[in-house]
Amino acid sequence: MRPDCCNKERGRNDTSAGHLMNAEGPENMADVLRQELTGVHVALLADNAGNIVAKHDEGSRGYDLPALAALAVAHYAAMNIVARLIGEKEFSLHLYRGKREKTHFSRVSRKFLLITVSGAETSLTALQQGIMKTGDKIKALWGDHKKEERRKIL
Repeated sequence: MRPDCCNKERGRNDTSAGHLMNAEGPENMADVLRQELTGVHVALLADNAGNIVAKHDEGSRGYDLPALAALAVAHYAAMNIVARLIGEKEFSLHLYRGKREKTHFSRVSRKFLLITVSGAETSLTALQQGIMKTGDKIKALWGDHKKEERRKIL
């Protein structure tokens, strides 16, 4: 079943958040999140407005995912403003550890933030490797990779 945000008739999918993706769409995004991010209880791909574009949720935690996405995007933006105020371009790592859970925020493209919640036992190295692979695959699904490559050349 295709999400309401998809428009098959035009040969591409238009999301309610105003992003364009190729025909493989959000169904494959959730698969990418599930396959690449091992040991993660929740993985959300959110746009810059805090809308959930794709998700993987074990379902065992019962988190309010829309609130988590919106607050994570706002927090990420606020912390990068703080970085600029102290002379940094950005903070490269947004990792928060509690007694039971870790939350990690990572920009995977200009358009999207990847938010993960994992157990305290999850290796940060494995998580970061999974996030890098996930980011590459998401860029390929959304067609962002060509724009990102052009921007690096310029």
